[in-house]
Amino acid sequence: MDHTISIARSVTRATPNERLEELKARNVSTLGNQQPFEDRDLNKVMDLYLYEAMRDGDVKKFINTLEEVSESRGLALSLIFDQVTPSGNSLLHVAASSRSEHVVELTELILVHSPCLMTRKKLLRGYSALCRRGKVDIIHELVKTSDLAEMKNKKSENILHATAKGGDNNTVQCILKECGEPVFKKLANLKDISGNTPLHLASMNNHCQVMLSLVRNQRSDVKLLNNDKMTALDVAMNPESWSSPWPLVATVTFTAGFTLPGGHNASGDPHPGTAVILHNPVFQVFVISDMLAMHCSILGAVSLLWAHSSDPNVAEESYLLRALLLLMALSFTTVAFCAAVTVAVSKLIWLTTLVVYLTCVYLPICVLALAAFIFPQSPPAKLLFFIYYLAMTNQDHQSGD
Repeated sequence: MDHTISIARSVTRATPNERLEELKARNVSTLGNQQPFEDRDLNKVMDLYLYEAMRDGDVKKFINTLEEVSESRGLALSLIFDQVTPSGNSLLHVAASSRSEHVVELTELILVHSPCLMTRKKLLRGYSALCRRGKVDIIHELVKTSDLAEMKNKKSENILHATAKGGDNNTVQCILKECGEPVFKKLANLKDISGNTPLHLASMNNHCQVMLSLVRNQRSDVKLLNNDKMTALDVAMNPESWSSPWPLVATVTFTAGFTLPGGHNASGDPHPGTAVILHNPVFQVFVISDMLAMHCSILGAVSLLWAHSSDPNVAEESYLLRALLLLMALSFTTVAFCAAVTVAVSKLIWLTTLVVYLTCVYLPICVLALAAFIFPQSPPAKLLFFIYYLAMTNQDHQSGD
C-alpha cells in the first residue's frame, strides 16, 4: 500500500512519521478500542508480521503491518504497541534480540509516537534485555526519550532496583555509562516501598559485583536507611542470612550419630550397644568427621549471638568465624557421608571407588567456592572468579554466533 501526499501538482511519498500520524488520526481512540487487554484476549498477542518487521528493523513493513492490524482488529495504536509475544516479550525485547542496524531507527520512531510505551510495566524487563545484549544505541534513545527515575513498578522499584536485585552487573554498568550525573544519582538513591535502595537489594541477594559497581561510582549514598533502619552494610552483615545452615547441619550430623552404618550389637553379644564395625578404619573416619561437623555447627550457632554486638570489630570477627565454621562443618559432613556410604558398599570395589572419586572431586570444589566467598581477595578466589567469567564469556560468544 503506497502512501502519497499531493503538494502543488506533485506527488511526494509520505514519510514514516507522517504515516503514523495519519494512522493515529484515522483510528481515533475510543473506549472500545483503547480498553486494556484481558489475560486471555487474543488481541494481546503480537502479530507475527509485526514481530518480524521489528526484528528485521524494516520500517516500511512495520508501518504496513500496523495499518493492517489496526484496521482488521479495530485497535488503537497504543494497544498495538502494548502487544506481547506468546512468551511475554514486548517490542523492546524484540529489538534487543535483533541484529539489524536499522532497528535503532524503528525503535526511535515508536518511542516518538508512543511515549506511553515508556510507562508500560514490561519496560524494565525490556530495558534489561537491551543492556544485556549491548544495544547501546537503542539504550541511548531510551535515556533521551524517557525519565528513567520516574519509571517504576508496583513496588516503586526503578530499573536500577530491578537489575541490582537480579545481579545484572552488565546492565548496571550500561546505565552508569549512558545516564548523566543527576539521573543516575536519583536512580541510585531512590527507595522502594520497603525503603530499600538498589544497593540494599544487591546486598540482600549477595550480588558483590553490583555492590562494587554502585559503591565505586560514589553517587550511591551508602548511609541511607531502609524501613528497618538498616544501611546496605547492615543488610550485608545481617546475621539472619547465616542462621539457616546451622540447624540443618546440626540435625543431619546428630541423626547420623544414632544411625551408625552397620548397626549396633544386639543385647546377647559380648559388647551390646556398640557398633558392629567398630574397628573398621573407614567407620572410624565417619565417626570423627561426624563429631567434628556436629561441634562446628553448634559453635557456629552460638557465634550468632556475637553478631548482635554493638562493637563493629566484634561483629566483623563473628562474621568471619561463622564463615570458617560453616566451611569446616560442610567439609566434615561431606567426608562423613562419603565414609558411611563407602562402608555400606565396601563389598563392591567399583562402586566404592566411584563414591570416593566423586567425593574427592566435589569436596575441593565446595571448599574453594565457599572460601572464595569468605575471602574474596585471596588468590584462590580470584582464580575462581576468572574461571567463572571465562566460562560466561564463552557462553555469550556461542549464543551470539
